Amino acid sequence: MKYQFVYCILILTFSFSFGFSMVDANLDHEYNPVAPSTTSYPLTLTDGLGRNVTFTEEPQRIVSIAPSATEVIYAVDAGDIVIAVDYSSNFPNETASLPKISNFPAVDLEALLVLNPDLVFGAGITSNDDMTAMENQGIQVFILAPFTLEEVLDDIIKVGQITNHETEATQLKDDLNLRLDSVLINASSFAYKPKIYLEFASDPLYTFGKGTYGHDLIELVGAVNIAENATGLYPQVDNEFIIINNPDIIFYSKGSWTTTNVSAISARVGWEAISAVKNGMIFPINEDWVSRGGPRIINGLEAIHSKVQDVVLTKSPSTKGIVTFHTFNLVGLMPLLAIIVIRRFHSF
Repeated sequence: MKYQFVYCILILTFSFSFGFSMVDANLDHEYNPVAPSTTSYPLTLTDGLGRNVTFTEEPQRIVSIAPSATEVIYAVDAGDIVIAVDYSSNFPNETASLPKISNFPAVDLEALLVLNPDLVFGAGITSNDDMTAMENQGIQVFILAPFTLEEVLDDIIKVGQITNHETEATQLKDDLNLRLDSVLINASSFAYKPKIYLEFASDPLYTFGKGTYGHDLIELVGAVNIAENATGLYPQVDNEFIIINNPDIIFYSKGSWTTTNVSAISARVGWEAISAVKNGMIFPINEDWVSRGGPRIINGLEAIHSKVQDVVLTKSPSTKGIVTFHTFNLVGLMPLLAIIVIRRFHSF
């Protein structure tokens, strides 16, 4: 505790010392490399369903039956032990040559047994029946089911620990947090908070509610989620709800599941009165960046932030203190820096 306190004081002191200088928040900057770490087995971790799972040794043959899990595994540099994935796992490119053994979220148990994996990573949508069937065949199952951005980052560390790639996982989390902090600092200079409607399904209309990483993305970029008070994590909404809440910006998921486009959204009955439609503030966003609980969630954060910044600058062209995404001034940002330090403190 004593060292953590000293750490906080040192960072705040450093920030204050350079408070009158312009700092380049280049997104390519990285934290200093972390010291190599080797996982000690047996290792017990709690998965996304609250189950305590014990790993007696390092996994050698992994199957991922969830695209989000696949992305995390490869991001922590454990892709060399992945022997198969589900059909929806399309990133990174290395997955294209792997056997496909399931149609997410279903599991082809027969095909899975032929591959003889020692570990399967699933998602929250993986059924209890499939989990039970796999475990009855002696296959260990670990579920990644993050709801918030913080849980996504925590899962990265867990996958790193399980696969004996904790060093890579820690470095990745540090890099993602650095990009997150750049957004937070920049968003703190916005003169007001534009309202956002983030649509991940169009027939019927679904969006992200409070308690999801979709909501986190909106809040962290200095905007307001029009569905923050809606019932449920992924509420179904209607035209009237969107029109009444009058978003300044509309984002819609674009990808293999997309059933809409800018023209179709603009033509919806009554939507011509919405500020986002009137001002041409309707943008597609890669569905994988907002619907998968993996490292590319930060890509989604940055994409949303960029458009929010444009709207704020457009509506407040003479406002001083609003700066571009890549450069910011630390003057007056000490309270926010303190919050960031405290957030890091709690992650130790």
